[in-house]
Amino acid sequence: MKLPVPETWETQISQKGSTAEAWETLIKHKKLPFMAMLRNLSNLIKSGVSKEYHQMVVARLSDENQVVNSMQFPFAFLSAYLVVDQLSSNPTVAVDRAAVTRTKGKTKKAKPKEEKPAKELTTEQLKEKEEIVDAYRNALDSAIKISAINALPCLRGTNLVLVDVSGSMKYNQCMTSKGIQSLRTTADQAMLLALLIKYCSENTEVVLFSEGNPTQITIQNEDSVLKNYNNMQQKAKQMGYGTEFPVEFLEKKTKQAEELDSVVLISDMVIGLKRTHPGGSGFQKWLSNYRSERNNKLKFICLDLFGSGVRQAGADDTGDKMDERDIVISGYSDSILRFIGMASAGPNVQVEEVEQVVL
Repeated sequence: MKLPVPETWETQISQKGSTAEAWETLIKHKKLPFMAMLRNLSNLIKSGVSKEYHQMVVARLSDENQVVNSMQFPFAFLSAYLVVDQLSSNPTVAVDRAAVTRTKGKTKKAKPKEEKPAKELTTEQLKEKEEIVDAYRNALDSAIKISAINALPCLRGTNLVLVDVSGSMKYNQCMTSKGIQSLRTTADQAMLLALLIKYCSENTEVVLFSEGNPTQITIQNEDSVLKNYNNMQQKAKQMGYGTEFPVEFLEKKTKQAEELDSVVLISDMVIGLKRTHPGGSGFQKWLSNYRSERNNKLKFICLDLFGSGVRQAGADDTGDKMDERDIVISGYSDSILRFIGMASAGPNVQVEEVEQVVL
């Protein structure tokens, strides 16, 4: 007895190919899971799915409950955003990859057709495609922010995020999610993390540093994630390649009326004999003075993207145990935003989380 083939998105696309009819059927019958939908937005657009079905997909991406329940990290939505955005600059029709024929009600693969040169879209087709792409951009931008806020509990109070964009950060390949093509370097990764932290906090200032004067970044919450991210990339390109930790900038912060509640450092912690760095006495002295003069509860959260170690990260581990106000997160994963939120909640939250794991 032959069992019927289940109607899943994998079986349907395998049988019918990536055609508009196949995708529309899956969407209509609610057989396209959220993650599969997110990863196939490019195929939906290229296959020629009708406007009605695009609207149904955009509605799902715009639904806060569905975004939260999807359990997707912000980087998954960013990856989809960048893929969709790239389609906007492609003025041609994609080659039809759904070469199938039917014989007596059965579907079989047809002989491979010789690929034809891609045809340029008409003005009307370009306008329609741009409308679709814009709708996806807006929905995905909103989804990125919703997902980030859900992944990272709000950092309360006044926060300062220091982003290392020195030479080692610009040339080292980042350890990031697969598929996010624009995140090529550790500096790109660090800037995106800073941007997401900014969206999830009450009052946060983002500062880039390498050598010379640090650069303060103006981030407009009403602008898209990609627009703010591109602005940060352009600023970073104008900065040098050395590594000088901005101690003088921090000393000026001590004199300002607004009191800091946390300092977040994002860096690879690559240091040299002639470089000033987070582990140097200058930063430790500033941190100690600020806590004694301004805010004894100031948290220092260090994102050590390369896992270089506590001492290089600048946290004080010279005593019997590390200061509970210094939190070091070494390495990188998609869930790093969640760990930042846990770190801001208290020194023992991460330990309690690990202890609850059932082996």
